[in-house]
Amino acid sequence: MKNRKVILIISIVLLTIFITTQFMFNTTINGGACSPYLGAPKELIRPAYQFTTYGFPLPFVTVTTNICLESKSTTSEWSLIGMSINILLLALIAYPIWSPPLRSMK
Repeated sequence: MKNRKVILIISIVLLTIFITTQFMFNTTINGGACSPYLGAPKELIRPAYQFTTYGFPLPFVTVTTNICLESKSTTSEWSLIGMSINILLLALIAYPIWSPPLRSMK
């Protein structure tokens, strides 16, 4: 019983770390070109979009912000592969928490 409590504590700590790292590891990239007018000099051209990805070990969402216009718009694109891998890892880390109830159901 004591070993079970230690395993549960370790699992809960690992779950907390895993969930926290999902938003700590992000990547921001600027892309595209925003020009105030056609034929503007290179000094006036600035990035049009800001792409930020969230997730560890694979990104599960990409947030795109249009920074070219005055009214900034934001869209989110979810990655099925990233979400699947992260959910699988989450389930494996949480296995000690949910495994005993499944055994008692049999």
